[in-house]
Amino acid sequence: MLRKIESPAKCELRSVIRFLHAEGSNAAEIHRRMSKVYGETFMSDSKVRKWCRNFDAGRTDVHDAGGYGRKPVPTDDLVQRVDQAICGNRWFTISGLSDLFPEISRTALYTIVSERLEYRKLCARWVPKMLSDHHKTQRMGAALTFLQRYHHDGDEFLDKIVTGDETWIHYETEEMKELSKQWMHSHSPSRKPVKFKRTFSTKECMATVFWDHKGVLLVEFMPRDTTITAASYSKTLQRLRRAIQNKRRGMLLSGIVLLHDNAWPYTAVATTILLQRFGWEVFDHPPYSPDLAASDFHLFAHMKRWLGGQIFATDNELQTSVQNWLKTQAAAFYDEVFISYRSPNIRKQKNGFAPNFIHSLDASHMMLTSLFCQRQGITFVSVHDCYWTHASTVEIMNKICRDQFVSLHKEKILEDLSAFFLDKYARVVDEQIQGKKLKQNSAKMKLRELLSTVPKKGTFDLDKVLESEYFFS
Repeated sequence: MLRKIESPAKCELRSVIRFLHAEGSNAAEIHRRMSKVYGETFMSDSKVRKWCRNFDAGRTDVHDAGGYGRKPVPTDDLVQRVDQAICGNRWFTISGLSDLFPEISRTALYTIVSERLEYRKLCARWVPKMLSDHHKTQRMGAALTFLQRYHHDGDEFLDKIVTGDETWIHYETEEMKELSKQWMHSHSPSRKPVKFKRTFSTKECMATVFWDHKGVLLVEFMPRDTTITAASYSKTLQRLRRAIQNKRRGMLLSGIVLLHDNAWPYTAVATTILLQRFGWEVFDHPPYSPDLAASDFHLFAHMKRWLGGQIFATDNELQTSVQNWLKTQAAAFYDEVFISYRSPNIRKQKNGFAPNFIHSLDASHMMLTSLFCQRQGITFVSVHDCYWTHASTVEIMNKICRDQFVSLHKEKILEDLSAFFLDKYARVVDEQIQGKKLKQNSAKMKLRELLSTVPKKGTFDLDKVLESEYFFS
């Protein structure tokens, strides 16, 4: 009676095939005889024939190609050479690297690239214009001028700003991808929601909108088959002036700061002369910088989201809907841009300093523990205030953790912080109070006194931490 052999190794089956084939048995007979011992499913008939052809061709190895149990271990030198190859060609592929390093498998190469070297593939970001050094200098100059003006005049400067721009509004606006997202359960069907590609109407209308921190001042729609010229834009500015006079009493007297882009009609001689006659200040807008125009990155961006998926039949319907949407937006919506320009909330800054300073000390303790664990040659991993190592090196890490905590907090941390603040802020105070009366600088003197006062330390003995059984909860 034949005894069945279960779970045979691949090399064993191939060795038996090679032996029987050498005896002169054909593939069908070999498969029939081996099925009696190894079972019907040990190997398909076609694979038996394939191995017979391989042995006829002169093959003698019964193991898989590359050697049985091949487990390549990448060395530091190999990892460094792979890194150098990637730095030389950022558009590499794993197949291309495999040709350069044939001694290691593709799987091991991918592990080196993604895990050891921590590379990830990113697509290039589309930008509308490649800015030159001159353009970048203009952007920097405009931003610094704006900040200096706000630093000098404060919120009064922001209240004077009137900004405007134009945008195309289509009869049919495709819904943005972000708005098409849906919440689904984890057990929902794996098929994603689909959107069908549509051909949208090419009809469109250009809208010009001027607004300030309180709301919309003027909305106009350009007639069809016309373009914006210096003459038409000058008429628009005249209507804008009347709108400011009617909607913002006293604003013309306090002064207007106009923010618009640098298109040709806006910078034409006729437009410049008109603005000078109005007595309006025009703030410089650098070229190719829609991210610095409040209408582009705030007002029009929200309006295009609202338009997504809507269809209009006539110009009147489109214009009425846009005007109604602009009117229904609360004043806080328009003021949101100007709030971002304002100074930070002082109370929040004061309340947030202490916990953030403590977090920085915790981070310093973590880094010290990590560095000294590395010197001891033990594995160290941390997430926030949770430290981890192997069970066999826990005691070493515990000692390092306590030692570095005590060492850190024995430093003159608050004294050093006080000295830093005095050097950064109190020096300015000293220069400002020279030759002035003390009463006029009482607040600045209090600041200096506050920064010089360091809280007294308690009676706790830090060395007790070294003997504590529990250190982290």
